[in-house]
Amino acid sequence: YTVDYNILSQDIEPILEGGYEIDNINFGDSLEVVNVLDGHNNVVNITGVGDPYIHPTGNLESPDQWGDFVFTEGAGNTVGELETNDADEAIIDSGFGPIAGEVLEGLIYPADSDILTNWDEGDAPPHWSKLDEGVAGAPDGGFIKERYMDIHDRWNFGTLALAADEYVTKMIFYGYIKKDGALPNTEIILTASVAIGTCEWVAPVGDYAWISSTSSVLFMNQAELGDFWLDVYFGISFPPGWGNYIEAVYIGVYTTLYGYQADYTMTWDVLDPNLFSIDTLYYDYRTTVAVDCDLDIYNWDTTGWLELESNTGVGWYTGSYTLTDPYIDDGTNDVKIRFQTATTATNFDMELDQIALSYTNSTISFDMRSLSIYDTFSQGSGTIEFWGYFYDSPYVNQILFNNNTQIF
Repeated sequence: YTVDYNILSQDIEPILEGGYEIDNINFGDSLEVVNVLDGHNNVVNITGVGDPYIHPTGNLESPDQWGDFVFTEGAGNTVGELETNDADEAIIDSGFGPIAGEVLEGLIYPADSDILTNWDEGDAPPHWSKLDEGVAGAPDGGFIKERYMDIHDRWNFGTLALAADEYVTKMIFYGYIKKDGALPNTEIILTASVAIGTCEWVAPVGDYAWISSTSSVLFMNQAELGDFWLDVYFGISFPPGWGNYIEAVYIGVYTTLYGYQADYTMTWDVLDPNLFSIDTLYYDYRTTVAVDCDLDIYNWDTTGWLELESNTGVGWYTGSYTLTDPYIDDGTNDVKIRFQTATTATNFDMELDQIALSYTNSTISFDMRSLSIYDTFSQGSGTIEFWGYFYDSPYVNQILFNNNTQIF
């Protein structure tokens, strides 16, 4: 028999003991019951009027930590429970990086003392005072000279006052130099109190000229700049009477301002196969220092961002946003949000207590009266087959019927 009862169900094909087969039930199909044992015409009863299909709301889906996160500044530290605001927070470390372009901080010159004075074919020590006139005026005529390879001269330098979180990121080394004769491989090799990479001066033959070499591999703090020294030597010896000459030296010091900030996105969807709709974004977060912090949501239609929150305190910011079509990707159901902070000189964390999508799904749910199918004949199998859905958990209850006692 085919019963015109529009049952909504997942695709199931159970075979019941005693001879009944419920075959190929799909969403929107009618229900067919067949006695496959003896071909009896059976009486099939449908009782109850409950709606078999409901849409419970309030389900929650949070992003995966840290697979759904993309960090521009910062990094995931501690995994938390993000579906509810239950004080089990995820912790994000702020990132440390440049916040402004490189600028010329100033010039420094040999100052106060020599460390090595082994270039001894020119003026006598102190050497630093023969070299410190720099670019501001004409060199004073004092110079150092050396003929032999692997002979080192080394001098301390003056310093500059750096701002908080300002670091030396580049130096340009200037030398007023010359050499006797066009000999190859007689470039003056520069080393320093910190690693500067490959830096050298190639002196012109005969007449002095300003020659420069640049190091861009630096990250020096105030203390390292205060202790800075420069060393010179070369790798091939000159013939008698020839050599390399240095008459003046100075250094251009370039700095970059660094700070702490957070900048990252989260992109995730709802994995429930019975998803009906994505309804609301819930959030609860804070920063551990007072810094401007924005929460934005991505518009998939305009490819722009909508600001949901902008705050500066250290308290918890709790809220929700009702989601509409532009903020849910049509193809993937993805929702994308972004946290961005200003920069600060103080290291800080972000704490996330809730980042979750509230959604509605589709669930089969019958009450006790919803559906029962039974066989009233007393021949054949002599059984009553009971197929029932109770609440939101379907199961089969098979009841044996005793023909003699007329008792189930």
